[in-house]
Amino acid sequence: MSKTQLQQIDQLLGIGFGETDPDTRYMARIMMQAVIPHKETALREVGVQNGDFTVGIQAGIGEKLPAGSLPRLLLVWVIAEAIRTRNREIYLGDSLAEFMGKLDIVPHGGRWGSITRLRTQARRLFNARVSFIYNGPKGYGSKNVQFADMVRMFWTNEDFNQGDLEGHSITLSQPFYDEIVKRPFPFDMNILRGLARSPLGIDLYVWLTYRVSYLKQPVNISWEQLQKQFGSAYVSPTGGKEFARSAKRELTKIRAAWPQLRYETPRGRLRLHPSAPSISKT
Repeated sequence: MSKTQLQQIDQLLGIGFGETDPDTRYMARIMMQAVIPHKETALREVGVQNGDFTVGIQAGIGEKLPAGSLPRLLLVWVIAEAIRTRNREIYLGDSLAEFMGKLDIVPHGGRWGSITRLRTQARRLFNARVSFIYNGPKGYGSKNVQFADMVRMFWTNEDFNQGDLEGHSITLSQPFYDEIVKRPFPFDMNILRGLARSPLGIDLYVWLTYRVSYLKQPVNISWEQLQKQFGSAYVSPTGGKEFARSAKRELTKIRAAWPQLRYETPRGRLRLHPSAPSISKT
């Protein structure tokens, strides 16, 4: 592991040893699809097929696809705000800058600064559309979900640093909002914060949090199956072996913060066991 990864492990171990209280947030099941690419891509749409089902994400007009950790973290914030306020219109205000601070993302300007990247990824994300398609023996069905109906983000770098974001807002589409408020599940924001630099780590933690919540007996999942689960979100030039190595590395990080997570990695697969959730049920 690199020095940065070792620092992540140290931070996550602190969570696992109970040095911080759980920071409960909620996630929508739509995040299980993990179709946002991990890296920049020139493709206009990407997707994954699982049997008769296909899930994909399409870029908005004149935009590229969102990619990396930032759009995932933005979705976490938007979902949490929608559940907290029970409102489709999410006001940026001071809460987005505060959220970035909690993620240890220091707001700074410039072409490659965090504010510029945040604005770019937000624009791409909220103009994108997710499609769910069934095409099988029972017939054909599809559902298209636009993330937002309206986006108002006219801030400058100075506005952001001064916390002057009043009047800027994102109006979620009704289908996306309905997905958010329909049976969301809890997760620990502290763990997600510790994984913030790893898109694969974020995807695995979110998926495991949901998967373990209803697991009644051990289940075996091949690395090939798991790679398909994350679809084009993970692009591996050397195939499944590199994905398996990366997934094992992220699983080590996750279990450092979530020691109750029970799994094994016998040859060629991941074996999940029923485990206590990272956020206790109430």
